[in-house]
Amino acid sequence: MTAIAAPGAGAPDLVQISVSVPANRVSDLYAFVATLHGPIGSKEVPKVEYKGAPVAQRALPGFGKATVRKNYLGGVSDYWRPFLERLAEEPDEWVSWTVLCEAIGLTPHQASGMLGAAERRCKGYPPYEKSGYTEGDHWFRMPKEVAEIIKELAAE
Repeated sequence: MTAIAAPGAGAPDLVQISVSVPANRVSDLYAFVATLHGPIGSKEVPKVEYKGAPVAQRALPGFGKATVRKNYLGGVSDYWRPFLERLAEEPDEWVSWTVLCEAIGLTPHQASGMLGAAERRCKGYPPYEKSGYTEGDHWFRMPKEVAEIIKELAAE
């Protein structure tokens, strides 16, 4: 790991680092890093055990209607919206990354770039819950309220 100091006038001291992580965990790193840029004194994002989740959730999702709309419509991708629409087909259910990739016609390796870019656009708060790697796959779950918004947007 390499660290480079980035001083700023009146800004908190920032350090730029280079970290090596497994390719399939890059989005997890981005989600964690996003939690570090909150207001001073903000609470750390809690790790919450969800009933039926393969493992703990890493970041709180963006579930407000305006946020879901912005995140669904944001960016240019032939795969992001179909990814969300497929996830919305099974509200409140954990769906495997492999199943979602098959639904959008990409390999998991190809889809990881799309997902990483989309999660960065969502500022680490995508319209779904994401569980870490377990049972040989990653897992995603969209709450029913979010799924209904996604279905409305897809119908427009």
